[in-house]
Amino acid sequence: MIGAMLLLCLFILSLAIRVIRAIINTSGEEDIEMKYVYPAIFTPLAEGGYDVCFPDLPYCRTCGDDLAESLEMAEDASSMWLWDAENKKETIPPPSETLSHEKPQFVNLVRADTDTYRRENDKRAVKKTLTIPAWLNAEAENAHLNFSGILQSALKDCLGIER
Repeated sequence: MIGAMLLLCLFILSLAIRVIRAIINTSGEEDIEMKYVYPAIFTPLAEGGYDVCFPDLPYCRTCGDDLAESLEMAEDASSMWLWDAENKKETIPPPSETLSHEKPQFVNLVRADTDTYRRENDKRAVKKTLTIPAWLNAEAENAHLNFSGILQSALKDCLGIER
């Protein structure tokens, strides 16, 4: 019990430090864009591992074989739920301030970054029509350039997205 409480305190402290660094941007590291933080109820399972549910996110539930995997799966599940809601332009529910739970359950805050989730999981190709001068098109085709690859690289550079 003390170990779980200590882990929870360390996790909350780590989140607080990341948020402060992102706000004042003095870390020298890449900007951290945390979009959401939701409380989750972790329930130890008899066979080992944890069941994880998010009462604020209907039907959002996952599990893991140990605490580390459960936290990772919780980030993934909540990010996917929120990403889907954003895509459907649904109202995002506010996170609860407190959650009731029974022993041996515990509540832990889970970060959900839908921007990162979107970049890592939404690999659909989208067809775009563009207009360039005929001479430039001829030169590029003669050089066997990949128009899509060049456009993707240029867009990432313009938007400051790492490759």
